[in-house]
Amino acid sequence: MKAKQFFLWPMLVTLAWCAGLRAQGTVVPGTPDREQRYQAIRTDSSATSEAITIQQPASPSASIQFELASLWCSVACTATLSWNGTAATSTSLAVTSLNGAAAPTATAWRSSNVGSGTTGNVFNIAAGTLTTLDLSKFYLGKGGGTGQNFTISIASASGNYQVMVQWVEK
Repeated sequence: MKAKQFFLWPMLVTLAWCAGLRAQGTVVPGTPDREQRYQAIRTDSSATSEAITIQQPASPSASIQFELASLWCSVACTATLSWNGTAATSTSLAVTSLNGAAAPTATAWRSSNVGSGTTGNVFNIAAGTLTTLDLSKFYLGKGGGTGQNFTISIASASGNYQVMVQWVEK
């Protein structure tokens, strides 16, 4: 009798533990991300410089938390980060939802005419190298309108290049 009780005890404890976890909530694999995640990508082979700007509209309804940027140039180039310049007004760049989110609040611009703002780091990118930047410290709040923006400028790119910026709207 004691051997049967010894064998059943671990099973009962395991079942009770699983029931407790179930009562706390269930995580279902494949549940869609609840944050509204977007990205803008610009690829070109003819320009020697480029500026990609992500900016708030005049009356933003969401804040923007940047996540990352990936940069690639076929020749050596430099990338400069800047923010909060005078609003960009040309040329619009398509924004893609990564998780079926609604239309984005932010607008994206390529060959951006964004005005001067605060200039940050300059990155030297070796030819053919994919560089990923952690942008998690960059955030655009709900107030401030079009003067809240973030720009990545590429210079000395006489070859092909690609710039991708990814962010979450909350």
